[in-house]
Amino acid sequence: MLAMKILSARPEPFRDFEDVEYLIQYLDIDTLDEVMSIFEKYIGRRYLQDRQKVFLNYVGEDLKKSWKKFSI
Repeated sequence: MLAMKILSARPEPFRDFEDVEYLIQYLDIDTLDEVMSIFEKYIGRRYLQDRQKVFLNYVGEDLKKSWKKFSI
């Protein structure tokens, strides 16, 4: 579910942002590497585009995670 929500990364009114935040907290994920490991396992890194990178940067900021950011 986490990988699919990151792949879609739709703007509001969709709940992808809130859902990803919830799933990251529920799964007790602390690093971007953990998130990317899940994404790569179920979707594949080749599908990670700028939209998903920006999305994950904002998720990390909002959750106050000290993970590295993607440069776009």
